[in-house]
Amino acid sequence: EAVQYLEVSSYTKAELEAYDRYWDAIRTERTFIVDAEARGEAKGRAEGEAIGLQKGKDDAMKVIVHNAIRNKLTVAQIQAITGLSETHIHDLIRQGS
Repeated sequence: EAVQYLEVSSYTKAELEAYDRYWDAIRTERTFIVDAEARGEAKGRAEGEAIGLQKGKDDAMKVIVHNAIRNKLTVAQIQAITGLSETHIHDLIRQGS
């Protein structure tokens, strides 16, 4: 490290400016990398949360449909309560079987 400081101290003004530009470029690149990683992590986290929320809603709807069937509600009644299509209700019933 001391040798590097000695080398830098012997630079001409032009060499010193080039050296400073080099390190500025390195710092800028590092900043871009860190920012990109942070954006990627945030995006991944948001996508994961959205997937988890949707899975939770799907699981809850499945429970509701199965409870409604157990309580002898018709598909039309389940549609009125949940807003699901008849096809979706039948799919959920098959998934639980």
